[in-house]
Amino acid sequence: MRRLALLLALVAPPGCSRREAPPSPPPAPAVPPTPAAPAPKGPPVMPSHPANCEVEISGKVVVPKKFAKAPAPMTFVAIGDCLAEKPDIVGYGGSNHGVFFVEVFAPWGSDVSLCAASEPTPGKPSTLYGKAKLPMHAQASGEVEFHDVVVEVAPGPPKTFEHRVRTH
Repeated sequence: MRRLALLLALVAPPGCSRREAPPSPPPAPAVPPTPAAPAPKGPPVMPSHPANCEVEISGKVVVPKKFAKAPAPMTFVAIGDCLAEKPDIVGYGGSNHGVFFVEVFAPWGSDVSLCAASEPTPGKPSTLYGKAKLPMHAQASGEVEFHDVVVEVAPGPPKTFEHRVRTH
């Protein structure tokens, strides 16, 4: 038996013992999550109206008989007065046998006006033009439509109408 104990002592690796291994160190504390932004209270706030309003204008341009051979009038939509020195043109279009249709997007709540002008060539001063007498306000859900608008053109001092649209 002594031999067996001696043999076991020689065969057993050094440092073996019956004691349990020391406990592992505790895990590092978890980093608390960054709190999310507080949820807004109530439904999301939507603007009361869009930034722009779609405006459709259709009607007739009346040209005096003595100017019947003049070029077909163009129509010009402006924010404010289309006959101003430098009107803020937001759209333009043509006419066919005196009938026109023009569609523009104007800033919500703006007043718009419509002019028609017979130009010798596009962008050149006209001496035959006029403005619709109907007040038009760009404020409606969806679109605002003006039908049967009449523009009577007449001779006047030379006036140039921009064939460029300013964006708003």
